[in-house]
Amino acid sequence: MAVIYLVRHAQAEDAGAGGRDHARPLDAAGAAAARRMGRDLRRRGVTPDLVLCSSARRARETWTALASELAAPPAAEIEEGLYLAAASSLLERMALLPDDCAAPLVIGHNPGLWQLLRLLVGEAAPETPAMLKPGLPPGAVAAVEVVDGWSGLAAGGGRLLWLVVPESAA
Repeated sequence: MAVIYLVRHAQAEDAGAGGRDHARPLDAAGAAAARRMGRDLRRRGVTPDLVLCSSARRARETWTALASELAAPPAAEIEEGLYLAAASSLLERMALLPDDCAAPLVIGHNPGLWQLLRLLVGEAAPETPAMLKPGLPPGAVAAVEVVDGWSGLAAGGGRLLWLVVPESAA
């Protein structure tokens, strides 16, 4: 069974007047939330075998904080193409995952990550939480079981196992 972990970056500082979105760091609450999510993943026994991370500073900082709580985190592959990627682009990227990859963790952004999750599990699926409307909260992690492998990944090709937000993380 393959499970993909979709992680929205934790809460970031505002860009401010003239600030660059790509360079926004996590705020203090976001950094604490990312560490809390890492502890929750460790408690759940999550051990990612591949990490794909948006090149945005807030996504990279989310991974650093989250990884600090995991037993044996892999190195992250930082990908410019994940920055504000649309669901279709994310789906194409997931289809390129190697067959032996059983637990990839992807750190990205709304709305694309949220739309990918809804695409995989179906908007009307009974297990789709109401909190998924209108997007994944900062720091949220969704675990999606993949039905037909990476190359065959398509709409409806996943089943939501769980979704946790920092406020409810252990």
